[in-house]
Amino acid sequence: APNLTADRKKCTLCSWKKFCDEKASQEGDLSEVSGIGGTRKNILYEIGIKNIKELASINSYDLSNKLNKYGENHAKIANQLIKQAQAQDSQLPEKIQHSEILPELKDAKGVLIYDIESDPDARHDFLHGFICLEKNKNGDWEIEKSQYQPILNLNNNNQKIIWKKIKKKLKSFPNWPILHYGETESLAIFRLAKEQGETEQEIYKIKNNFIDIHARLRKGWILPIKNYSLKTVAKWLNFKWNQENLNGAKALLWWRQWLESLSKKKRKLSKLKSILKYNKEDCIATWKIAEWIIREEQT
Repeated sequence: APNLTADRKKCTLCSWKKFCDEKASQEGDLSEVSGIGGTRKNILYEIGIKNIKELASINSYDLSNKLNKYGENHAKIANQLIKQAQAQDSQLPEKIQHSEILPELKDAKGVLIYDIESDPDARHDFLHGFICLEKNKNGDWEIEKSQYQPILNLNNNNQKIIWKKIKKKLKSFPNWPILHYGETESLAIFRLAKEQGETEQEIYKIKNNFIDIHARLRKGWILPIKNYSLKTVAKWLNFKWNQENLNGAKALLWWRQWLESLSKKKRKLSKLKSILKYNKEDCIATWKIAEWIIREEQT
């Protein structure tokens, strides 16, 4: 087995990835800490910090001073790095924001949960997935009874029709918060709206309803995990995807295989069904994280 590389973010396709992940976790390697890439890991090594335990135990002021000579951007996040290391060392989450993280959901009648699948090379958002989740009479949320409503964009030239469908969806649930994980979804919607000639006022109204669960989570909590991707956070909460070893790249592969099957007039419906299933579960995972935030604020 190879030695652990300084920048393990490049290990996605390596056949040793699983082994190295286990080794890094067991050794408390600094690359396991969110915010530490190859460059920052080498800097910490130079100042005498070799693992997560050592990082967790150092004084914030001392670390900031030591990092300052390597650049202000490193010194600024000294306390953040220490707190992240402490959470991973203790395996305990820490709330860092005293005010409510998702106050919009308190009086909301329901929420839309939104996730897209895209082909970045073709600049084609081929699936806009929505889950409509209504709060029941008791004020509870039951994701199991929600409806998944996908909008497929088979042809990248149909943007006008797609926007019309999305806009109709959003207007059917006025004032419902739209939950998404990361900025990809909101940027895609705002870009599409602008391209279709929506006014700045209309786009502003839409923006006001969007809530980035990833951004809210990072602002409010430090979790004992190595990164804050949707998959990592949801798995930490014991959420499981029914299709194993899935990610956006696999969904994109299926999409391209589906398009190829259309050109050969041999439609591979199983590929399309798998994409829809994956997208739906990404929406549910987004909700599970939001639900955890809400529950923690009530305890």
